[in-house]
Amino acid sequence: MWPSKAKAEAKPSKRHGKDGCSSFRVPEALRKIPVLNRINPSGRASSIESYLGGLVGNRLIFDRESSSRVVLPLFADLEQYSNAEEISLSINNPRSPICRFAPLENKSLPAKGTSGIYFPLPEASTFRLLEILAGDGDVVQCKLHVCSLQESGAAYEALSYTWGKPDISSHRNIEIISNGIGHSMSISSSLFIALRQLRRSNASRVVWADAICINQDDVKERGQQVALMGQIFSGAWQVVVWLGEESDRCLCGNTILETSLSSVSNAFSGVCTVVNDWLAQAGQEALEATYSEISKDGQSTMLRATTDDVEDNRSAMIQLFRRRWFSRIWVLQEAVLARHAVVQLGSYQIPWEWVGLAAAIVVHKPELSPRGYGRDVIPTGTMNGYLMYRLSISQKCFPRLEFSFAQLLQVSRHFQSKEPKDKIYGLLGIQTTDSIGKQIVPDYRKITTSEKVFEDIARLMIKSTSPLTFLSAAGTLGDFDPSGPSWVPSWDERRPWTILPTKQHLGFQCASGASMELSPDMKAGELVLKGVIVDHITSMQEHRDYWGIFDKNDKSRENFLNQPRWSKEAWRKCAMTLTCGGDGRAYPIDDEVVHLADLAALVLSRSAHWIIRDLIALRDVIEPEGHDATQAGYLEEIVEGGNSRRYTSVVEPVRDPYRLFKTATKDFGVGPVDMKIEDKLCVLFGAEVPFLLRPKGDGYLVVGECYVYDLMHGEVLEKLAANPAGPLKAEWIKLI
Repeated sequence: MWPSKAKAEAKPSKRHGKDGCSSFRVPEALRKIPVLNRINPSGRASSIESYLGGLVGNRLIFDRESSSRVVLPLFADLEQYSNAEEISLSINNPRSPICRFAPLENKSLPAKGTSGIYFPLPEASTFRLLEILAGDGDVVQCKLHVCSLQESGAAYEALSYTWGKPDISSHRNIEIISNGIGHSMSISSSLFIALRQLRRSNASRVVWADAICINQDDVKERGQQVALMGQIFSGAWQVVVWLGEESDRCLCGNTILETSLSSVSNAFSGVCTVVNDWLAQAGQEALEATYSEISKDGQSTMLRATTDDVEDNRSAMIQLFRRRWFSRIWVLQEAVLARHAVVQLGSYQIPWEWVGLAAAIVVHKPELSPRGYGRDVIPTGTMNGYLMYRLSISQKCFPRLEFSFAQLLQVSRHFQSKEPKDKIYGLLGIQTTDSIGKQIVPDYRKITTSEKVFEDIARLMIKSTSPLTFLSAAGTLGDFDPSGPSWVPSWDERRPWTILPTKQHLGFQCASGASMELSPDMKAGELVLKGVIVDHITSMQEHRDYWGIFDKNDKSRENFLNQPRWSKEAWRKCAMTLTCGGDGRAYPIDDEVVHLADLAALVLSRSAHWIIRDLIALRDVIEPEGHDATQAGYLEEIVEGGNSRRYTSVVEPVRDPYRLFKTATKDFGVGPVDMKIEDKLCVLFGAEVPFLLRPKGDGYLVVGECYVYDLMHGEVLEKLAANPAGPLKAEWIKLI
């Protein structure tokens, strides 16, 4: 199970492949299990699903018949923190602009290379607005106006959409009138369809759309306007979320939802049904979620959820969350900053409040799949929609989430962008606890690489109140090769999880009791910090395979349970280590006693073979307490109140990217999947978690954060204070 020194380098785990859908894939080992290809007549999950705790790879799969909702999304408990009574405050629907926009007089010459469409913006606080002229023909005519951002508040709508395919063949032309002169302008097909649908037959409509309102060929202007986007979207009287073209494609390339009248109506009806059921359970029967059909002249016809095709409606709703809009980084702040937002697909429109709330309900309370077999697979877009909703300034149902900029970068790594820099710039408008975003100036010049931007952001974070939080996002987890310094996170790469939770806790005080010390003598690309090399890795676990099943003649489980018991402290250490001290929702474990009872329930169940393998691997570093009781006997004493599914849910996020390791001092912990034997276990002053470092020259590469229970409570600092002349020494550690 554990490679020797001769096999020091394990193969990295690759979690993304061409057969993935919405960035999901079923692990290859799982495909080989025949039972998964069969549907139980009862409609219940197969035994293999049950023993997996209802979690498959990066998919969230839930059991309708479970009495406790143990598989929770990040950051919340729906029933504990929701306040349905406040929802009515979130859905005030203005029907028109609050004030009239006032174009500025333009006396400048046209910008070079723009055919007279764009004129230089006179001040940093000015921007352009697009007036869609009334009409109903194939030709879309618009006027482009330069306006003051301060004087145009609540006078326009902001359009949130995806740019669509970059190929020129799919582009369409519109007519732009700028400074009284008409020009033909090529735009993406997705934007053309949005403008044509938003156009009124009887009146102009004023919107902000980035592809047109920003001169994309002017790198300086582009950076200036991107810095204003937070103000632009928060200043709009309404944000229109345009969900896409006539058809939208999943990342796997398949069409997932056609914009036909029936499918869109079904999807929005499904959203309303889910929300109304929840509102009724919350005692808010007087409040009803509805959607609308919008006519060419802007008249709205209210529509109620239908109960005829509940299964089809729910299926269409789930497909809705697979649309590309829910995966793009820019839409995050666009939805979050809206004072009021509506979601539109074709001629149908629904308040963003209902879509966001439906996402929250679905990820908390999933149901059986539409046909009654197995379970729903929850798309990443649903989780992204839930995150946007929890951050939205307009919603009143939940307490708004608060993150530092480093945490915001981490929780948004599921979102995608074509330009790596946009993983930073696309978040600048969102308020964070450290206000770091306000110090960042977007720079799209080619000479400024994304690696340079990422390093500058990391150095900016070092000056914050939580200076080493960003370091938990460094490392590769075996998925990619870093192109810059190893201590600088590649924020454009997907890394969905960190061991460090999103709130401070006594169980994550590795060296946070000491201030970070930064060497004044550093060269470019280096980060030199004061810390302690505590230990090194001597062996590590093979990949923590969920799918391996004991042969029916294998007595490993029975043999383990019949062995002399470990101490309560050893079992608690195991329970915390295997989940990296977290609760599966980016929060730390608060009750270690309940957590241990959950592990006991899982070990005593006859389905969790993988947890037995983990525990067997630790036998040589944990001494039995005595021979008066067996492991099984002790676990039966402490199992009361334990929930095996809850423990499975908690451990799931860290099983794939992390695995167990042992050290020279016979300690153990969990570290990144691409760690190697001889990697150093390090505690950095000011850090809440320890790190694994790899010697290279006169410095170290950052392998990644890790979890070692016996280091998580300030033990190293205590030893340094108690015995300054002891074996542990503080030293300058150069990260390269």
